[in-house]
Amino acid sequence: MGLGLGPACFGQARLLPPDQAFHVAARQTGAQTVELVYSMEPGYYLYRDRFSFKTDSARAKVMAVDMAPPKRKHDLALDKVVEYFDETVTVKVSFQVPGATSKSSFQLITVAQGCAQVGVCYPPISRSFVVEGSRP
Repeated sequence: MGLGLGPACFGQARLLPPDQAFHVAARQTGAQTVELVYSMEPGYYLYRDRFSFKTDSARAKVMAVDMAPPKRKHDLALDKVVEYFDETVTVKVSFQVPGATSKSSFQLITVAQGCAQVGVCYPPISRSFVVEGSRP
């Protein structure tokens, strides 16, 4: 894998910075559910098995992660068949927060990793989002 290699290593290929190649937006859809929408620029993709979700709270636990079926292809960077998402993917993350109150909040920490189709893979990208406590 060519982690962190610049475009000079690949001829005229111009690589986008990770924040431009991979976008993510979050919205809370319920007291214990968050929906994340990952959008990739053309020529970029995220690996299905490189997503992870956790919280910064010992009380709030990720209970379920739901996403659409991924695409499959032979990945030259890894030399194996991988599952991936390109364009967009919506991820629904459900939590269990025993005894949550309207004043409770915690951080959802997401990690994803992807590559450019020219064969350059990015290091894992971490993002955090505030999840508000349940409403009475």
